[in-house]
Amino acid sequence: MLLLGLPSRRLLRARLPGFCVTILIQFPRAGPGDPFLPGEYAVRSWRRWAVVMALCLLAVGGAAAARLALADEPSEFDSFNPYLHRTTGELADPINIIFRGDLAAARVAIPNVLGWKPVAGSEMMFIDYGTSRPTAAQFGLDLGGGSRYHIRLEAVEQQNGQTYVLAGVHRDDLVACGHVGRAFDLARELVASTFDQAGYATSRLSLKNIEPGRQCDGSFTFGDGSAVVIDLPGRQVAR
Repeated sequence: MLLLGLPSRRLLRARLPGFCVTILIQFPRAGPGDPFLPGEYAVRSWRRWAVVMALCLLAVGGAAAARLALADEPSEFDSFNPYLHRTTGELADPINIIFRGDLAAARVAIPNVLGWKPVAGSEMMFIDYGTSRPTAAQFGLDLGGGSRYHIRLEAVEQQNGQTYVLAGVHRDDLVACGHVGRAFDLARELVASTFDQAGYATSRLSLKNIEPGRQCDGSFTFGDGSAVVIDLPGRQVAR
């Protein structure tokens, strides 16, 4: 397209990398065979100009392809469904915490860092690597008045190479039918800030899991679609 349209010098500067612009600063003014103006590089024929232009375009295309390949590389977090599900299969809570490490380390870190204790709660399922996995452990902090902070951890199977444990955290409020999970974002930020203050490395991950989940009282609750990744000491790989 550049060979046919003969783009302006300004357009060339805007769209080509510096090494191309250095060579191709000025086009012939009258036609094929005319020399470049004084002070420019001595590329004196349209054939040579076309060859150099083609090489520049190949370089630009190769760099773009490399960036695209890098962007499409699989992530360690590409294998799971970003929601917890009830045993009936119905969508429930968003996953909003990911522990990078193994289940044993997560079981130790939660009571040590948060001060939360093991609690009972309804069974929910995680969908990871194409299979349903039950809840391995639940921890909570009593807030009084029937409310509590509550987190569920994924039961990580002997999946060779898995580097994380999925979790869902929220505030439970007591209603007539049982507990209703709310405040997913607030609970996530509490967990993240507490681990951060304790010296753990944390980062953000957009899961876009904003679909509302139906609660036992008929209400629908949801989060903002983000998760916090917490690096556990050693980052041991589950095997």
